[in-house]
Amino acid sequence: MEGAPVLKAGFSQTDITPPDPREVFQDGYGSRFSPAEGVRDPLYAKVCYLASGDSEFAVISFDLCGLGAKVLEKLCALISLVSGMPREKFALCATHTHAAPGCGVLEGAPVNPLYFDEVGRKAARALTEAKEKAAEGVFRASFGDPFEAGYNRRKRNEIDRRVFVWSFFDARGGLRGALASVFCHAVCNTNMLISADYPGVLTLRSKEKLGEDVPVLFLQGRGADIDPKEYEETGLIKTGAALCESVFSGLDRAGEGWTVGGIIKSAFMRADIPFAAADPESVRALIEKYTKRLAEADSPIRRRSACVELFWAYRAKKNLGRTPTVSVDLQMLRIGDAAVAFVPFEMLTVTGDAIEKILLSHGVRAPGCLVVGYANGTNGYLCPSAEAGEKNYETSGANHWYGLPECSSLTETAVLDGFRELSGKLFPG
Repeated sequence: MEGAPVLKAGFSQTDITPPDPREVFQDGYGSRFSPAEGVRDPLYAKVCYLASGDSEFAVISFDLCGLGAKVLEKLCALISLVSGMPREKFALCATHTHAAPGCGVLEGAPVNPLYFDEVGRKAARALTEAKEKAAEGVFRASFGDPFEAGYNRRKRNEIDRRVFVWSFFDARGGLRGALASVFCHAVCNTNMLISADYPGVLTLRSKEKLGEDVPVLFLQGRGADIDPKEYEETGLIKTGAALCESVFSGLDRAGEGWTVGGIIKSAFMRADIPFAAADPESVRALIEKYTKRLAEADSPIRRRSACVELFWAYRAKKNLGRTPTVSVDLQMLRIGDAAVAFVPFEMLTVTGDAIEKILLSHGVRAPGCLVVGYANGTNGYLCPSAEAGEKNYETSGANHWYGLPECSSLTETAVLDGFRELSGKLFPG
């Protein structure tokens, strides 16, 4: 339509590797008791800035395990202050590498505030640079070859091997950058070296193949129950190669993809999500069990595990009789007839599928719908309502390590209701 807003996009990336790895601890594994010992590969913050008419939005991806509440608040404040963009107009996402500096995800893992001050400033400058580079064009949304390097670690059938690739081309047909969403934990690198894990392979290969000025933002999706088939250095290289093959095949198919362009709209809400009230007898038994274990533990990891459980139980004891809530940021972006949902949890496959169905109900169609996890915070595992009350790692144990309440049958429901409300604002009628 003549006079309709034209989509503009600009991309930028900046190195956020800590200059001295010995000044940071790593997140992701509770068995690390000392600072990082070196750097295997660099960490990056990458920006995709979008504008149409008077509307603007930015997606910023960090090679971090996640975004703890305090780290999220610090980064948002710095980015907003330096860039001038309101908080609700940008989304912060983590690739979920388990070998980046502590970011407030694991309970008790030290966080270096000076490091994150610098990360926030660098991300803000990269956002300003991406805005300056913004050019008119369109995304071409396509699927890459299926990602076969992961498996469902919960021994279930649910797994989504689709690879979503949104390639942005300017008016002259030049590739300016891309968004790629794949679903698998970045847990290959278990040593004491800083690493972006297998998504870092995509970063380095993309720079070689596409150039420094054409970033590919890796966006984790519904991969909280998906692990790579191999670990350590060999697994990292193989999983990274598989990721590159899938993403690059999607880039190659961009010409056949669905055009995503035109007007952009976004919606944001701060929601108080209900979690499970602790059972008094279970809390008493937990305190008894782990006090005894702490007294008898003969290894650092057993002592740390006992402390994590005790800290969780003592907090729960103070809140007995109350239904705990956690405040989270829910956010959604619409570009023409495409949409992106930003989910502030570790998201299992079935929950990602449920959020995708919400988008599809408004006429969005894959690959023009992205459901991104570890976005705007990492508030533990979002347990499917049907599994609430089960005692396994994803439904209860992991949230103890996060210092968060366990999910109830209302938790996932409240999140889904939030995204229904946001999508109703962006797709009225």
